[in-house]
Amino acid sequence: MKQLRKALLCALPLLAAGLPAAAQEGFQDPIDGSIRWLRSQQDPVAGSYGGGVEGTALTLRALAASPRRYRVADGPFVRRAADYLRSRQAED
Repeated sequence: MKQLRKALLCALPLLAAGLPAAAQEGFQDPIDGSIRWLRSQQDPVAGSYGGGVEGTALTLRALAASPRRYRVADGPFVRRAADYLRSRQAED
């Protein structure tokens, strides 16, 4: 059950992003709660989410797709994750 809750919390911003703007308004409180939970899961040393590249990429996608449209300039919770992904990028 705990894993299902985590998956739903991560998916909520992405699901709401596909809705018209008027419909997204009713989701703002639950989305903000999901974002707070996601932010609490960031590795304080590496800056990653979910223990690696995939979890970090999915989290950044959810943050960017949320109604608040988080970007690197919005804070270290986004910037450090983006830096983590850049540090893991291969030349190809």
